[in-house]
Amino acid sequence: MKEEIIKAVHDQDLEKLLNKLGLLEQFQQGLLRCGICNKVVTFENLQGIYKEGSEIKMVCDDPLCYKKLMEKQL
Repeated sequence: MKEEIIKAVHDQDLEKLLNKLGLLEQFQQGLLRCGICNKVVTFENLQGIYKEGSEIKMVCDDPLCYKKLMEKQL
């Protein structure tokens, strides 16, 4: 069985993480978009944060976007 590490962030710590990544201001201004469908990502619809190459991207809570992300990551 292959072991994988899943990293999680509690809602209360999300701002700290975004600040650490240098994305908090852009996020608060509504400038960050889902890396799959290009919808603006907000605190209400953020499903996940992932790295693609050297870029940090986000995925919204649309189940199709999350599915596409998981397929890309495999």
